[in-house]
Amino acid sequence: CGEEPCPCEEDSISTFQGTDEIRQCTLAEPAEIQGHAVGANLVYFDADGNLVQYIAGREQTLDGIPCQAKQVQLHSNGNLRACMATEDLEVKGYSCRGSQMVYLTENGSFMGCRLTEEATFDGIVVPPRATAIVRDGSLYRTHAWGDPVEAGDLRCTGKAFFHPNGQPGECELAEPATIGGTSFAEGDRVCMDAGGAVVECSVLDWDQTI
Repeated sequence: CGEEPCPCEEDSISTFQGTDEIRQCTLAEPAEIQGHAVGANLVYFDADGNLVQYIAGREQTLDGIPCQAKQVQLHSNGNLRACMATEDLEVKGYSCRGSQMVYLTENGSFMGCRLTEEATFDGIVVPPRATAIVRDGSLYRTHAWGDPVEAGDLRCTGKAFFHPNGQPGECELAEPATIGGTSFAEGDRVCMDAGGAVVECSVLDWDQTI
């Protein structure tokens, strides 16, 4: 917890194997830890003692994001990874919905949010209300509840995944489509390799985490 010991409930402390470094514990009372207002709840640290996840004790602004008094995730360098925004806001040029999670990379770049306005990622049009998740600078995953995501000739609803070159990798079709000479109906879930060829979904190993 820095220079001061963590006010952990004694029977809640879990340490990293072979060390006395706290991995997680439940705070007996709210505390200021590494510059964060942490509530009396579970807290998590990495092996170097950096705070990486907690429930905030109050609203606070972290790396320019106004965060609710809910779960906060941090990168090991102390930068914000994720929190639930208190209000609609612009994040690195993208319009994000309040009371939803906002995600930033380790260097502070945009990683994801639920959009309030249409956004385009390398030609892929993501509508308002959809969630967009970016990895390594390219769109990785979307989840559209209303209007579909437009990816070239395909319209994808629900959860969709994309290859780094922008090619849809997994898409629940919002309308009938012909892919590689094969006709698919609305609602079909189609998987494709990075070249656009239809493949079995089982051969693609998408990371479901953010």
